Amino acid sequence: MKVLLIGCGLTSTITAYLLRTRIPNIHLTLWDKARGPGGRTSVRRGPSGTFVDLGAQFITTDATTLSKYSAIYEPLISTKTLTPMNCKIEGISESHHKQHFIAPSGANSLVKYFLNNASIDCTKFEKRVCAITPTGKVTCICGSEESFDLIVITAPAPQILQMDCPMSQTVRHELEKVTYSTRFTYNMFYEKPILETEWDVKFLNDETFRYVSIENRKREQYNLPDCVVFHTTKEFGQQHIKGTTESMFQMLNDKVNKLFPEWPLPASCNVHKWLYSQVTTPYSNNPGCVLLNESIPIIAGGDSFTHFFFKIYFVESSIFNSFNSSSRSSRSSSTKRFSLIGIVATLESLNRSWGNRVPVSSTSLASSSNSVRFFSSSLIIASFFSLTLRFFQAKKLSKVTLLLTISVVGCFLSFSPCFLSTTSLSLSSSQFSIVSFSSPSRKSTYILLFSAFFSVAKSFIIFFLVIYFTRGYATRFNLFLNLLNESLLFGSFFIF
Repeated sequence: MKVLLIGCGLTSTITAYLLRTRIPNIHLTLWDKARGPGGRTSVRRGPSGTFVDLGAQFITTDATTLSKYSAIYEPLISTKTLTPMNCKIEGISESHHKQHFIAPSGANSLVKYFLNNASIDCTKFEKRVCAITPTGKVTCICGSEESFDLIVITAPAPQILQMDCPMSQTVRHELEKVTYSTRFTYNMFYEKPILETEWDVKFLNDETFRYVSIENRKREQYNLPDCVVFHTTKEFGQQHIKGTTESMFQMLNDKVNKLFPEWPLPASCNVHKWLYSQVTTPYSNNPGCVLLNESIPIIAGGDSFTHFFFKIYFVESSIFNSFNSSSRSSRSSSTKRFSLIGIVATLESLNRSWGNRVPVSSTSLASSSNSVRFFSSSLIIASFFSLTLRFFQAKKLSKVTLLLTISVVGCFLSFSPCFLSTTSLSLSSSQFSIVSFSSPSRKSTYILLFSAFFSVAKSFIIFFLVIYFTRGYATRFNLFLNLLNESLLFGSFFIF
């Protein structure tokens, strides 16, 4: 089973980690358009080896969440990849139920932890996806193409819309409603610990900046050179959404000098722009993830579908686990599922059409020739059902149209004694004649109509099974269908 994860942030790497833990033999591929891992947990390094967190600053959670997602938190805490935040914070409303954590090696170390422990089979950076087909073929802007059995996209909703990706108009419309705030960061690097403040992290009440952190002190690394990061307000970011890092540098530099005139000049400073910083309007009802395509599952996840940036990442990865069952089957096994559905529908219809119409003795029923003919006929009509399903998927026709088609076929098979009274079905060198009814009585007519009604009802049931299975949730009823198929093959045709 080949799975592609697009994006190398927290959502993508935690998903990969969970998949590897629960399905060890899965083949995982990860692509990201950036030069390295992190996503919005990326860091910026200074000349003295120090660094600032450009995006995620710290993680806020509570005891309930820590317990519920202990499989995620415990290895991070035990390896000290995540540690309690003990620095001096000013301007934040504290709660006794909340706990703050930081990553001493930088926020992107969380991503690297899951990336390393997921044992990704193929990781490629600077790989920007431009198109995905309903059959699972993924194309990059460089022109390279590769096919996958399941695709997970964790990019922000606006970037998903930039891809040529199959999805319904309803989903596209909802994705277009998702909005993000834009923010800039102003980053300063000193050559030694020099700043004197009563706080290490501060939330500001300013029209330009909302947050400032002396990063080495936030991580309790007081002996390292000071490095500072400022985050602008979302209002400022929206006002200057078209601004570049170069055009915004002087404005932000002047503002910092105005807020903290006593601070010495840094050894270096720069600006970073987050076009998609934090979700302001999430996907409707916060579903956690959305299935964009059904034939080859294409799943979109991330904070676009949860609103919150941190703790819901773990919820979201758990939601994706519901798709793990489909990960055990390759494209060939999906074809087998289609064929299995076709065989179930065929044998059910054949039993109703032939079992009631062809007077067969016990000896002829046991004969190998009749068995061969029966199963040959089954395979032919099974192929018809499978090809019909594939045709409707390829043409993207509605499920209602497919329902009507299958129902019509069910009706035809039910009433076939009336239409096929003198018909012969040629199979290779032998013929299987359908015996006609002569002058049926009123009672037999009622029985025929009753049989037709139930055959149509069964066609509806088969249709919904087809739709259910093609959505990738095969595991729940896989055993049931196998037993059903065996029962039909052994002659227990009243299973429904």
